[in-house]
Amino acid sequence: MLLDHQPPATAGGRRSRLSATRLLHPDLRAPLAGLPATLVASLATDQPGRHRSPVSAIAIGGDHAVLAGLQDTLEVLASQAALALRRVGRTVETSRRERDAYLSAVSERTADVVILLDADEWIRYASPSMADMLKVSVPILSTWRDIIHRDDHGQVENTLDRARSAMDGSGVNTEWTLRRADGSWIQVEVNCRDLRNHPAVQGLVLTLHDVTPDRRVDLPSTLRRLDRSAPGRNRRSVWRRFG
Repeated sequence: MLLDHQPPATAGGRRSRLSATRLLHPDLRAPLAGLPATLVASLATDQPGRHRSPVSAIAIGGDHAVLAGLQDTLEVLASQAALALRRVGRTVETSRRERDAYLSAVSERTADVVILLDADEWIRYASPSMADMLKVSVPILSTWRDIIHRDDHGQVENTLDRARSAMDGSGVNTEWTLRRADGSWIQVEVNCRDLRNHPAVQGLVLTLHDVTPDRRVDLPSTLRRLDRSAPGRNRRSVWRRFG
């Protein structure tokens, strides 16, 4: 059984502890019910580094005498497993840094905003152009709710939910009206893709394109089209007759 908590230190510098299963915490005792003894071996490495494996220890149940005879061997195997987990974690961490560096290199030359959210909706990356578009900087360890006005949360949540529901990974194209930090409004076209299962991304990717100038330029032509439409002609007829 794999554990996500490091076992207490033992005397004599041992990396494992052998005890009766009945003395374990109830949460640990239940899966090992029926086995008289349990050996808990640490999977932590002695090498320094900031990577921490999500698996910190392993619990092995069995006969007390058998586990006691294999304790040294199991400690060696646990140490080898710990080194392997550390190498895997270091590779994943390196890949993530390279991916984020690539995103930065690609997006820093465009006015569009690229935001990468992890599975818990924390902002893992935001392109530099976001400060110009939304008039806000991304705080360290923040979610999208920290940069989007609370009155606009509904449209963002709707987009994220729709992207997660798109089974083919095609994503969602929509439009948001956002209130910026300086009180002004901005109209953005949004593409959101759920790439949490993609090994190279593992998150939700949002691309925001400012269309506010286009909407302002297009407003007069839109009004002219409405005026030439049947409702517009009827309205002018009413004004001439009863105005």
